[in-house]
Amino acid sequence: MEHNEFKDQLYEVLDENDVALGIEDIDTSDAANIFTIKTRDGSVFEIETRKIE
Repeated sequence: MEHNEFKDQLYEVLDENDVALGIEDIDTSDAANIFTIKTRDGSVFEIETRKIE
């Protein structure tokens, strides 16, 4: 699987499950391979992806 395909699928999983995960907003930095996720309670999480193999 290509890295960009994985990032696209990860975004879809997060977006489709936003209610269950309490996600308010998802910001992406495609060039930096980073997802910044803001939750309804005000928490902010960052997910960085990279292909290692």
